[in-house]
Amino acid sequence: MNRIDIVYDGHAYTLSNTSFEDLKARVLATATGGEPFWLTVNEGAGTLKAVEVLITASSQLSLAEIRREPDDYADSAA
Repeated sequence: MNRIDIVYDGHAYTLSNTSFEDLKARVLATATGGEPFWLTVNEGAGTLKAVEVLITASSQLSLAEIRREPDDYADSAA
């Protein structure tokens, strides 16, 4: 399972089940004159809370793709 870690307005969020490349392209399109959009992200650890963040041409955010191989989960299941 892959996830994307996002820092938006100084707060850390996560996003899963989304293509990193697709999200980068969507953010870039918005930054270069595209329409703003709401992005649903997760906040918290353990019990997650869905949060909506508004992505606009002036949004400052960082994205990091976190890749985990299926074998990484075998160690945590033991």
